[in-house]
Amino acid sequence: MKGVARVLALSMVLFGGSKAWALGGFYLPVGDGALRADLQLLVDAGVINLPLMAWPLPRADVAAALDAGDEPDFDDAHLRLAFERVRAKIALPDADAHGFVQVDTRAGEPALLRDFDTVAREEGELSLAAGASNDTVALVARLTAATSPADNQVLRGDGSELTFHLGNWLVGANTLDRWWGPGQESSLILSNNARPMPLLAIDRATSKAFDNVLLHWIGPWRLNILFGQMDNHRRDIPRPLFLGLRVEFQPLPWLDLAMSRTNQFCGKGRICDLQTVKNLLLGNDNVGTDVDAAQQPGNGLAGFDLRIRSPWSRLPLAIYAQAIGEDESHYHPDKYLGLFGAQWWVADDDGGSWRGALEYSDTTCSFQRGTDGPLKPHFNCAYNNNLYDVEGYRYLGRTLGYTTDNDSRLLDASVRYARPQGDEWRVKLLAGNLNRDQSTYDPYNTVAHYATLYRAVEGGWRGTFGERTVQLALGAERLVPRTGEISTSLYGVLSWQQNF
Repeated sequence: MKGVARVLALSMVLFGGSKAWALGGFYLPVGDGALRADLQLLVDAGVINLPLMAWPLPRADVAAALDAGDEPDFDDAHLRLAFERVRAKIALPDADAHGFVQVDTRAGEPALLRDFDTVAREEGELSLAAGASNDTVALVARLTAATSPADNQVLRGDGSELTFHLGNWLVGANTLDRWWGPGQESSLILSNNARPMPLLAIDRATSKAFDNVLLHWIGPWRLNILFGQMDNHRRDIPRPLFLGLRVEFQPLPWLDLAMSRTNQFCGKGRICDLQTVKNLLLGNDNVGTDVDAAQQPGNGLAGFDLRIRSPWSRLPLAIYAQAIGEDESHYHPDKYLGLFGAQWWVADDDGGSWRGALEYSDTTCSFQRGTDGPLKPHFNCAYNNNLYDVEGYRYLGRTLGYTTDNDSRLLDASVRYARPQGDEWRVKLLAGNLNRDQSTYDPYNTVAHYATLYRAVEGGWRGTFGERTVQLALGAERLVPRTGEISTSLYGVLSWQQNF
Protein backbone atom coordinates (compact mmCIF):
# COMPACT_ATOMS: atom_id res chain seq x y z
CA MET A 1 0.00 0.00 0.00
CA LYS A 2 2.97 2.32 0.57
CA GLY A 3 3.87 1.85 -3.10
CA VAL A 4 0.40 3.06 -4.15
CA ALA A 5 0.76 6.13 -1.95
CA ARG A 6 4.16 6.93 -3.48
CA VAL A 7 2.77 6.64 -7.01
CA LEU A 8 -0.16 8.86 -6.01
CA ALA A 9 2.17 11.52 -4.66
CA LEU A 10 4.46 11.31 -7.70
CA SER A 11 1.61 11.69 -10.15
CA MET A 12 0.32 14.76 -8.32
CA VAL A 13 3.78 16.37 -8.41
CA LEU A 14 4.41 15.59 -12.06
CA PHE A 15 1.00 16.43 -13.45
CA GLY A 16 -0.69 18.60 -10.86
CA GLY A 17 0.11 21.73 -12.86
CA SER A 18 -1.24 20.48 -16.18
CA LYS A 19 -3.69 22.81 -17.86
CA ALA A 20 -6.29 20.07 -18.37
CA TRP A 21 -7.27 16.68 -17.01
CA ALA A 22 -8.70 13.45 -18.31
CA LEU A 23 -11.30 11.46 -16.42
CA GLY A 24 -8.98 8.52 -15.82
CA GLY A 25 -6.59 6.27 -17.71
CA PHE A 26 -7.02 4.31 -20.91
CA TYR A 27 -10.06 2.38 -19.66
CA LEU A 28 -13.73 3.09 -19.02
CA PRO A 29 -14.34 1.26 -15.74
CA VAL A 30 -17.04 -1.08 -14.53
CA GLY A 31 -19.71 0.77 -12.53
CA ASP A 32 -21.24 3.25 -14.95
CA GLY A 33 -24.39 1.42 -16.02
CA ALA A 34 -25.72 4.55 -17.72
CA LEU A 35 -22.69 4.64 -20.04
CA ARG A 36 -23.04 0.93 -20.73
CA ALA A 37 -26.73 1.40 -21.60
CA ASP A 38 -25.97 4.36 -23.91
CA LEU A 39 -23.28 2.40 -25.74
CA GLN A 40 -25.54 -0.63 -26.10
CA LEU A 41 -28.32 1.61 -27.42
CA LEU A 42 -26.00 3.01 -30.11
CA VAL A 43 -24.77 -0.46 -31.06
CA ASP A 44 -28.27 -1.91 -31.20
CA ALA A 45 -29.41 1.01 -33.37
CA GLY A 46 -26.52 0.41 -35.79
CA VAL A 47 -24.94 3.80 -35.11
CA ILE A 48 -21.64 2.27 -33.99
CA ASN A 49 -20.08 -1.18 -34.24
CA LEU A 50 -18.39 -2.29 -31.02
CA PRO A 51 -18.13 -5.47 -28.89
CA LEU A 52 -19.48 -4.62 -25.44
CA MET A 53 -19.52 -7.80 -23.36
CA ALA A 54 -16.14 -7.27 -21.60
CA TRP A 55 -15.24 -4.41 -19.24
CA PRO A 56 -13.27 -2.27 -18.52
CA LEU A 57 -13.60 -0.93 -22.03
CA PRO A 58 -10.67 0.80 -23.79
CA ARG A 59 -11.45 4.48 -24.35
CA ALA A 60 -9.66 4.33 -27.70
CA ASP A 61 -12.03 1.61 -28.89
CA VAL A 62 -15.09 3.71 -28.09
CA ALA A 63 -13.52 6.80 -29.69
CA ALA A 64 -12.72 4.85 -32.87
CA ALA A 65 -16.28 3.51 -33.03
CA LEU A 66 -17.75 7.00 -32.63
CA ASP A 67 -15.48 8.43 -35.32
CA ALA A 68 -16.24 5.56 -37.72
CA GLY A 69 -19.99 5.77 -37.23
CA ASP A 70 -22.41 8.25 -38.69
CA GLU A 71 -23.52 11.17 -36.55
CA PRO A 72 -27.04 10.20 -35.40
CA ASP A 73 -29.90 11.73 -37.35
CA PHE A 74 -31.25 14.70 -35.43
CA ASP A 75 -34.71 13.26 -35.98
CA ASP A 76 -33.67 10.48 -33.59
CA ALA A 77 -33.27 12.65 -30.53
CA HIS A 78 -32.59 9.77 -28.14
CA LEU A 79 -29.69 8.51 -30.30
CA ARG A 80 -28.22 12.00 -30.69
CA LEU A 81 -28.36 12.56 -26.93
CA ALA A 82 -26.84 9.15 -26.18
CA PHE A 83 -24.09 9.85 -28.72
CA GLU A 84 -23.31 13.18 -27.06
CA ARG A 85 -23.28 11.68 -23.57
CA VAL A 86 -20.83 8.97 -24.61
CA ARG A 87 -18.55 11.42 -26.41
CA ALA A 88 -18.43 13.64 -23.32
CA LYS A 89 -17.50 10.72 -21.04
CA ILE A 90 -14.66 9.13 -22.98
CA ALA A 91 -12.38 12.21 -22.56
CA LEU A 92 -9.61 10.67 -24.67
CA PRO A 93 -6.32 12.59 -24.14
CA ASP A 94 -4.12 13.84 -26.95
CA ALA A 95 -0.33 13.76 -27.23
CA ASP A 96 0.15 16.29 -24.41
CA ALA A 97 -0.02 15.03 -20.84
CA HIS A 98 -3.27 15.69 -19.02
CA GLY A 99 -3.41 15.43 -15.26
CA PHE A 100 -6.43 15.05 -13.01
CA VAL A 101 -7.38 14.79 -9.37
CA GLN A 102 -10.60 13.14 -8.27
CA VAL A 103 -12.31 12.62 -4.91
CA ASP A 104 -14.99 9.98 -4.31
CA THR A 105 -17.11 9.53 -1.22
CA ARG A 106 -19.54 6.68 -0.65
CA ALA A 107 -21.69 6.16 2.42
CA GLY A 108 -24.56 3.87 3.40
CA GLU A 109 -25.40 0.20 3.65
CA PRO A 110 -24.65 -1.84 0.48
CA ALA A 111 -27.00 -4.60 -0.65
CA LEU A 112 -26.15 -8.27 -0.18
CA LEU A 113 -25.77 -8.79 -3.95
CA ARG A 114 -23.76 -6.64 -6.35
CA ASP A 115 -24.55 -5.70 -9.96
CA PHE A 116 -22.77 -3.74 -12.70
CA ASP A 117 -23.79 -0.38 -11.20
CA THR A 118 -22.72 -1.19 -7.64
CA VAL A 119 -19.73 0.93 -6.61
CA ALA A 120 -19.64 0.90 -2.80
CA ARG A 121 -18.33 -2.13 -0.91
CA GLU A 122 -18.31 -0.89 2.69
CA GLU A 123 -20.47 1.40 4.83
CA GLY A 124 -18.09 4.30 4.32
CA GLU A 125 -15.39 4.92 1.71
CA LEU A 126 -13.25 7.92 0.81
CA SER A 127 -11.08 7.75 -2.32
CA LEU A 128 -8.45 10.10 -3.67
CA ALA A 129 -7.23 9.54 -7.21
CA ALA A 130 -4.64 11.41 -9.19
CA GLY A 131 -2.81 10.76 -12.41
CA ALA A 132 -2.20 11.72 -15.96
CA SER A 133 -2.32 10.27 -19.43
CA ASN A 134 -1.25 11.06 -22.96
CA ASP A 135 -1.45 8.99 -26.12
CA THR A 136 1.28 6.55 -25.02
CA VAL A 137 1.06 6.12 -21.24
CA ALA A 138 -1.55 6.43 -18.50
CA LEU A 139 -0.82 6.57 -14.79
CA VAL A 140 -3.70 6.55 -12.30
CA ALA A 141 -3.13 6.06 -8.58
CA ARG A 142 -6.22 5.63 -6.42
CA LEU A 143 -6.13 5.27 -2.65
CA THR A 144 -9.32 4.36 -0.75
CA ALA A 145 -9.93 4.40 3.00
CA ALA A 146 -12.82 2.15 4.14
CA THR A 147 -14.65 2.00 7.45
CA SER A 148 -15.14 -1.40 9.12
CA PRO A 149 -14.08 -3.37 6.02
CA ALA A 150 -15.17 -7.00 5.79
CA ASP A 151 -11.65 -8.08 4.76
CA ASN A 152 -9.93 -5.88 7.39
CA GLN A 153 -8.09 -3.89 4.70
CA VAL A 154 -8.72 -0.26 5.61
CA LEU A 155 -6.48 1.19 2.88
CA ARG A 156 -6.85 -0.04 -0.69
CA GLY A 157 -5.33 0.68 -4.08
CA ASP A 158 -8.32 -0.53 -6.09
CA GLY A 159 -8.83 1.36 -9.35
CA SER A 160 -5.16 2.14 -10.00
CA GLU A 161 -3.39 1.52 -13.28
CA LEU A 162 -0.13 1.99 -15.17
CA THR A 163 -0.77 1.28 -18.83
CA PHE A 164 1.24 1.74 -22.02
CA HIS A 165 -0.36 2.15 -25.44
CA LEU A 166 1.87 0.19 -27.84
CA GLY A 167 0.55 0.02 -31.38
CA ASN A 168 -2.94 -1.43 -31.03
CA TRP A 169 -2.25 -2.92 -27.60
CA LEU A 170 -2.70 -1.76 -24.02
CA VAL A 171 -0.06 -3.34 -21.78
CA GLY A 172 0.29 -2.65 -18.09
CA ALA A 173 -0.57 -3.40 -14.49
CA ASN A 174 -3.79 -2.44 -12.74
CA THR A 175 -6.29 -3.13 -10.00
CA LEU A 176 -9.44 -2.57 -12.05
CA ASP A 177 -12.77 -4.36 -11.69
CA ARG A 178 -13.49 -6.85 -14.49
CA TRP A 179 -16.76 -7.94 -16.06
CA TRP A 180 -16.83 -10.75 -18.63
CA GLY A 181 -20.23 -11.48 -20.09
CA PRO A 182 -23.55 -10.07 -21.31
CA GLY A 183 -25.31 -10.30 -17.93
CA GLN A 184 -26.87 -7.29 -16.23
CA GLU A 185 -26.79 -8.60 -12.66
CA SER A 186 -23.43 -10.40 -12.70
CA SER A 187 -21.11 -12.73 -14.64
CA LEU A 188 -20.65 -16.45 -14.09
CA ILE A 189 -16.87 -16.34 -14.61
CA LEU A 190 -15.47 -12.87 -13.75
CA SER A 191 -17.37 -9.93 -12.28
CA ASN A 192 -17.05 -7.00 -9.89
CA ASN A 193 -18.41 -9.12 -7.03
CA ALA A 194 -14.98 -9.54 -5.41
CA ARG A 195 -12.52 -6.73 -5.00
CA PRO A 196 -10.13 -6.50 -7.97
CA MET A 197 -6.81 -8.31 -7.61
CA PRO A 198 -3.54 -6.78 -8.90
CA LEU A 199 -3.10 -7.95 -12.49
CA LEU A 200 -0.79 -7.67 -15.44
CA ALA A 201 -3.08 -7.06 -18.40
CA ILE A 202 -2.85 -7.09 -22.18
CA ASP A 203 -5.84 -5.81 -24.15
CA ARG A 204 -6.46 -4.72 -27.73
CA ALA A 205 -6.76 -0.95 -27.75
CA THR A 206 -9.30 -0.99 -30.59
CA SER A 207 -11.39 -3.90 -31.83
CA LYS A 208 -10.84 -3.25 -35.53
CA ALA A 209 -11.35 -6.23 -37.83
CA PHE A 210 -8.57 -8.15 -39.56
CA ASP A 211 -7.48 -6.75 -42.90
CA ASN A 212 -6.76 -10.30 -44.08
CA VAL A 213 -9.45 -11.55 -46.47
CA LEU A 214 -9.54 -14.98 -44.81
CA LEU A 215 -10.09 -13.53 -41.33
CA HIS A 216 -12.09 -10.41 -42.08
CA TRP A 217 -15.35 -12.32 -41.54
CA ILE A 218 -14.62 -12.40 -37.79
CA GLY A 219 -15.47 -8.69 -37.66
CA PRO A 220 -14.46 -6.44 -34.76
CA TRP A 221 -12.68 -8.47 -32.09
CA ARG A 222 -11.16 -7.98 -28.67
CA LEU A 223 -8.57 -9.97 -26.75
CA ASN A 224 -8.00 -9.86 -22.97
CA ILE A 225 -5.09 -11.56 -21.21
CA LEU A 226 -4.75 -11.32 -17.42
CA PHE A 227 -2.10 -12.63 -15.05
CA GLY A 228 -1.88 -12.05 -11.32
CA GLN A 229 -1.54 -13.45 -7.85
CA MET A 230 -4.42 -14.04 -5.46
CA ASP A 231 -4.59 -13.27 -1.74
CA ASN A 232 -1.96 -14.37 0.75
CA HIS A 233 -4.12 -15.00 3.83
CA ARG A 234 -6.15 -17.91 2.45
CA ARG A 235 -7.26 -20.89 4.50
CA ASP A 236 -6.27 -23.38 1.80
CA ILE A 237 -3.27 -22.52 -0.42
CA PRO A 238 -1.84 -18.99 -0.08
CA ARG A 239 -0.89 -16.89 -3.08
CA PRO A 240 -2.20 -19.00 -5.99
CA LEU A 241 -1.58 -17.59 -9.44
CA PHE A 242 -4.43 -16.43 -11.68
CA LEU A 243 -4.66 -16.50 -15.47
CA GLY A 244 -7.52 -15.13 -17.55
CA LEU A 245 -7.99 -15.39 -21.33
CA ARG A 246 -10.89 -14.04 -23.35
CA VAL A 247 -11.63 -13.39 -27.01
CA GLU A 248 -14.79 -11.64 -28.20
CA PHE A 249 -15.81 -11.04 -31.79
CA GLN A 250 -18.71 -9.73 -33.86
CA PRO A 251 -19.03 -11.62 -37.18
CA LEU A 252 -22.35 -9.88 -37.89
CA PRO A 253 -23.52 -6.49 -36.60
CA TRP A 254 -26.30 -8.22 -34.66
CA LEU A 255 -24.26 -11.17 -33.33
CA ASP A 256 -21.71 -11.13 -30.50
CA LEU A 257 -19.74 -14.23 -29.50
CA ALA A 258 -17.08 -14.76 -26.86
CA MET A 259 -14.97 -17.49 -25.30
CA SER A 260 -13.50 -17.10 -21.81
CA ARG A 261 -11.19 -19.10 -19.60
CA THR A 262 -9.74 -18.53 -16.14
CA ASN A 263 -7.31 -20.64 -14.16
CA GLN A 264 -6.25 -20.65 -10.54
CA PHE A 265 -2.99 -22.57 -10.14
CA CYS A 266 0.26 -23.06 -8.22
CA GLY A 267 0.49 -21.29 -4.86
CA LYS A 268 2.54 -21.76 -1.72
CA GLY A 269 3.65 -25.38 -1.30
CA ARG A 270 2.31 -26.49 -4.70
CA ILE A 271 4.38 -27.89 -7.54
CA CYS A 272 4.71 -25.10 -10.11
CA ASP A 273 6.90 -26.09 -13.05
CA LEU A 274 6.66 -26.38 -16.84
CA GLN A 275 4.70 -29.63 -16.57
CA THR A 276 2.18 -27.83 -14.37
CA VAL A 277 1.79 -25.09 -16.97
CA LYS A 278 1.43 -27.69 -19.74
CA ASN A 279 -1.35 -29.50 -17.86
CA LEU A 280 -2.99 -26.15 -17.17
CA LEU A 281 -3.04 -25.08 -20.81
CA LEU A 282 -4.29 -28.48 -21.98
CA GLY A 283 -7.03 -28.59 -19.34
CA ASN A 284 -5.54 -31.83 -18.01
CA ASP A 285 -6.32 -31.23 -14.36
CA ASN A 286 -8.80 -33.81 -13.06
CA VAL A 287 -8.18 -36.76 -10.78
CA GLY A 288 -8.70 -39.92 -12.84
CA THR A 289 -6.68 -38.74 -15.84
CA ASP A 290 -3.06 -39.70 -16.42
CA VAL A 291 -2.06 -36.76 -14.25
CA ASP A 292 -1.06 -37.51 -10.66
CA ALA A 293 -3.07 -35.54 -8.10
CA ALA A 294 0.10 -33.79 -6.93
CA GLN A 295 0.71 -32.61 -10.51
CA GLN A 296 -2.74 -31.11 -11.01
CA PRO A 297 -2.25 -27.42 -11.73
CA GLY A 298 -5.39 -26.24 -10.01
CA ASN A 299 -8.88 -24.97 -10.78
CA GLY A 300 -10.22 -23.83 -14.13
CA LEU A 301 -13.43 -22.36 -15.52
CA ALA A 302 -14.22 -21.87 -19.19
CA GLY A 303 -17.19 -21.24 -21.42
CA PHE A 304 -19.05 -19.13 -23.93
CA ASP A 305 -21.08 -15.94 -24.27
CA LEU A 306 -23.69 -15.16 -26.90
CA ARG A 307 -25.79 -12.09 -27.66
CA ILE A 308 -28.19 -11.88 -30.62
CA ARG A 309 -29.96 -8.66 -31.51
CA SER A 310 -33.00 -8.59 -33.72
CA PRO A 311 -31.82 -7.55 -37.22
CA TRP A 312 -35.17 -5.82 -37.76
CA SER A 313 -35.37 -2.28 -36.39
CA ARG A 314 -39.13 -2.65 -35.80
CA LEU A 315 -38.38 -5.37 -33.24
CA PRO A 316 -36.17 -3.74 -30.55
CA LEU A 317 -35.19 -6.95 -28.78
CA ALA A 318 -32.01 -8.87 -27.95
CA ILE A 319 -31.42 -12.21 -26.26
CA TYR A 320 -28.21 -13.34 -24.60
CA ALA A 321 -26.73 -16.31 -22.77
CA GLN A 322 -23.65 -17.36 -20.87
CA ALA A 323 -22.55 -20.97 -20.22
CA ILE A 324 -19.51 -21.53 -18.02
CA GLY A 325 -18.10 -24.98 -17.23
CA GLU A 326 -16.78 -25.44 -13.72
CA ASP A 327 -14.84 -28.54 -14.75
CA GLU A 328 -13.47 -30.18 -17.89
CA SER A 329 -14.08 -33.49 -19.61
CA HIS A 330 -12.16 -34.66 -22.69
CA TYR A 331 -10.52 -31.23 -22.96
CA HIS A 332 -13.69 -29.14 -23.13
CA PRO A 333 -15.84 -27.43 -20.44
CA ASP A 334 -18.22 -29.57 -18.41
CA LYS A 335 -20.70 -29.19 -15.53
CA TYR A 336 -22.08 -25.93 -16.87
CA LEU A 337 -23.50 -22.97 -14.97
CA GLY A 338 -26.08 -21.01 -16.95
CA LEU A 339 -27.35 -17.49 -17.52
CA PHE A 340 -30.09 -16.38 -19.93
CA GLY A 341 -31.60 -12.98 -20.58
CA ALA A 342 -33.54 -10.70 -22.89
CA GLN A 343 -33.43 -6.94 -23.39
CA TRP A 344 -35.83 -4.50 -25.01
CA TRP A 345 -35.66 -0.77 -25.65
CA VAL A 346 -37.93 2.07 -26.75
CA ALA A 347 -37.61 5.85 -27.11
CA ASP A 348 -39.75 8.83 -26.09
CA ASP A 349 -40.64 11.58 -28.52
CA ASP A 350 -38.70 14.08 -26.41
CA GLY A 351 -35.42 12.12 -26.51
CA GLY A 352 -35.69 9.94 -23.44
CA SER A 353 -34.97 6.23 -23.78
CA TRP A 354 -36.23 3.18 -21.89
CA ARG A 355 -34.31 -0.07 -21.57
CA GLY A 356 -35.60 -3.20 -19.86
CA ALA A 357 -34.07 -6.58 -19.10
CA LEU A 358 -35.23 -9.94 -17.79
CA GLU A 359 -32.48 -12.31 -16.65
CA TYR A 360 -32.25 -15.77 -15.09
CA SER A 361 -29.15 -17.45 -13.70
CA ASP A 362 -28.33 -20.78 -12.09
CA THR A 363 -24.94 -21.34 -10.43
CA THR A 364 -25.41 -25.08 -9.88
CA CYS A 365 -23.04 -27.31 -11.84
CA SER A 366 -24.98 -29.23 -14.55
CA PHE A 367 -27.89 -26.90 -13.78
CA GLN A 368 -29.95 -28.21 -16.71
CA ARG A 369 -30.48 -31.60 -15.08
CA GLY A 370 -33.66 -32.36 -13.15
CA THR A 371 -33.36 -33.05 -9.44
CA ASP A 372 -35.33 -36.32 -9.54
CA GLY A 373 -33.74 -38.19 -12.45
CA PRO A 374 -30.79 -40.58 -12.45
CA LEU A 375 -28.53 -37.71 -13.50
CA LYS A 376 -28.73 -34.86 -11.01
CA PRO A 377 -27.06 -31.47 -10.73
CA HIS A 378 -23.72 -31.33 -8.93
CA PHE A 379 -24.24 -29.34 -5.75
CA ASN A 380 -21.33 -27.78 -3.82
CA CYS A 381 -19.33 -27.79 -7.04
CA ALA A 382 -19.36 -24.25 -8.48
CA TYR A 383 -16.53 -22.00 -7.28
CA ASN A 384 -15.22 -24.87 -5.10
CA ASN A 385 -12.25 -27.13 -5.80
CA ASN A 386 -10.61 -30.22 -4.34
CA LEU A 387 -7.20 -28.53 -4.21
CA TYR A 388 -8.22 -25.02 -3.17
CA ASP A 389 -10.69 -26.65 -0.84
CA VAL A 390 -11.67 -23.80 1.49
CA GLU A 391 -11.61 -20.44 -0.30
CA GLY A 392 -11.97 -21.99 -3.75
CA TYR A 393 -12.55 -19.56 -6.64
CA ARG A 394 -12.85 -16.60 -4.28
CA TYR A 395 -10.78 -13.53 -3.53
CA LEU A 396 -10.84 -11.71 -0.19
CA GLY A 397 -14.06 -13.40 0.85
CA ARG A 398 -16.17 -13.03 -2.34
CA THR A 399 -16.44 -15.24 -5.39
CA LEU A 400 -14.79 -13.96 -8.57
CA GLY A 401 -17.85 -15.12 -10.49
CA TYR A 402 -21.57 -14.66 -9.95
CA THR A 403 -22.66 -12.50 -7.02
CA THR A 404 -25.00 -15.17 -5.55
CA ASP A 405 -22.11 -17.65 -5.13
CA ASN A 406 -22.83 -21.34 -5.81
CA ASP A 407 -26.02 -23.42 -6.02
CA SER A 408 -28.25 -20.38 -6.43
CA ARG A 409 -31.01 -19.36 -8.81
CA LEU A 410 -31.85 -15.72 -9.42
CA LEU A 411 -34.49 -13.96 -11.51
CA ASP A 412 -33.83 -10.27 -12.21
CA ALA A 413 -36.23 -7.82 -13.87
CA SER A 414 -34.95 -4.29 -14.43
CA VAL A 415 -35.88 -1.06 -16.22
CA ARG A 416 -33.70 1.99 -16.91
CA TYR A 417 -34.85 5.40 -18.13
CA ALA A 418 -32.37 7.94 -19.48
CA ARG A 419 -33.94 11.40 -19.43
CA PRO A 420 -33.19 13.93 -22.18
CA GLN A 421 -31.54 16.11 -19.50
CA GLY A 422 -28.85 13.43 -19.10
CA ASP A 423 -29.66 11.84 -15.74
CA GLU A 424 -30.89 8.26 -15.39
CA TRP A 425 -33.42 6.43 -13.22
CA ARG A 426 -33.48 2.67 -12.72
CA VAL A 427 -35.49 0.08 -10.81
CA LYS A 428 -35.09 -3.67 -10.44
CA LEU A 429 -36.82 -6.62 -8.79
CA LEU A 430 -34.93 -9.71 -7.64
CA ALA A 431 -36.26 -13.15 -6.67
CA GLY A 432 -33.79 -15.86 -5.79
CA ASN A 433 -33.13 -19.14 -4.09
CA LEU A 434 -29.64 -18.92 -2.59
CA ASN A 435 -27.52 -21.98 -1.79
CA ARG A 436 -30.68 -23.94 -2.49
CA ASP A 437 -29.51 -27.44 -1.53
CA GLN A 438 -28.09 -26.55 1.87
CA SER A 439 -30.02 -27.80 4.90
CA THR A 440 -26.92 -27.85 7.10
CA TYR A 441 -24.38 -25.09 7.68
CA ASP A 442 -22.19 -24.35 4.64
CA PRO A 443 -19.01 -22.44 5.59
CA TYR A 444 -17.96 -21.84 1.96
CA ASN A 445 -20.88 -19.95 0.40
CA THR A 446 -20.22 -16.26 1.04
CA VAL A 447 -23.80 -14.92 0.83
CA ALA A 448 -25.95 -17.68 2.38
CA HIS A 449 -24.78 -20.44 4.74
CA TYR A 450 -28.17 -22.20 4.46
CA ALA A 451 -30.76 -22.49 1.70
CA THR A 452 -32.39 -19.05 1.66
CA LEU A 453 -35.21 -17.44 -0.28
CA TYR A 454 -34.23 -13.95 -1.38
CA ARG A 455 -36.43 -11.05 -2.48
CA ALA A 456 -35.36 -7.48 -3.18
CA VAL A 457 -36.53 -4.27 -4.81
CA GLU A 458 -34.17 -1.43 -5.63
CA GLY A 459 -34.39 2.01 -7.18
CA GLY A 460 -31.54 4.23 -8.25
CA TRP A 461 -30.65 7.59 -9.78
CA ARG A 462 -27.48 8.89 -11.39
CA GLY A 463 -26.81 12.45 -12.52
CA THR A 464 -24.22 15.20 -12.75
CA PHE A 465 -23.84 18.69 -11.34
CA GLY A 466 -21.03 20.42 -13.20
CA GLU A 467 -17.91 18.39 -12.47
CA ARG A 468 -19.74 16.30 -9.84
CA THR A 469 -21.35 12.92 -10.39
CA VAL A 470 -23.95 11.76 -7.87
CA GLN A 471 -25.37 8.26 -7.61
CA LEU A 472 -28.09 7.09 -5.24
CA ALA A 473 -29.41 3.58 -4.66
CA LEU A 474 -32.21 2.67 -2.23
CA GLY A 475 -33.77 -0.73 -1.69
CA ALA A 476 -35.23 -3.36 0.58
CA GLU A 477 -34.35 -7.05 0.78
CA ARG A 478 -35.94 -10.00 2.54
CA LEU A 479 -34.11 -13.21 3.53
CA VAL A 480 -36.02 -16.37 4.45
CA PRO A 481 -33.45 -19.02 5.46
CA ARG A 482 -34.35 -22.68 5.85
CA THR A 483 -32.69 -22.52 9.26
CA GLY A 484 -32.77 -19.28 11.24
CA GLU A 485 -34.84 -16.14 11.49
CA ILE A 486 -36.54 -14.28 8.66
CA SER A 487 -35.07 -10.81 8.17
CA THR A 488 -36.21 -7.75 6.23
CA SER A 489 -33.90 -4.78 5.91
CA LEU A 490 -33.48 -1.52 4.07
CA TYR A 491 -30.27 -0.58 2.31
CA GLY A 492 -29.00 2.43 0.46
CA VAL A 493 -25.80 4.09 -0.74
CA LEU A 494 -25.05 7.67 -1.75
CA SER A 495 -21.89 8.27 -3.77
CA TRP A 496 -20.41 11.63 -4.74
CA GLN A 497 -17.55 12.10 -7.20
CA GLN A 498 -15.78 15.44 -7.60
CA ASN A 499 -13.20 16.23 -10.28
CA PHE A 500 -10.62 18.98 -9.86
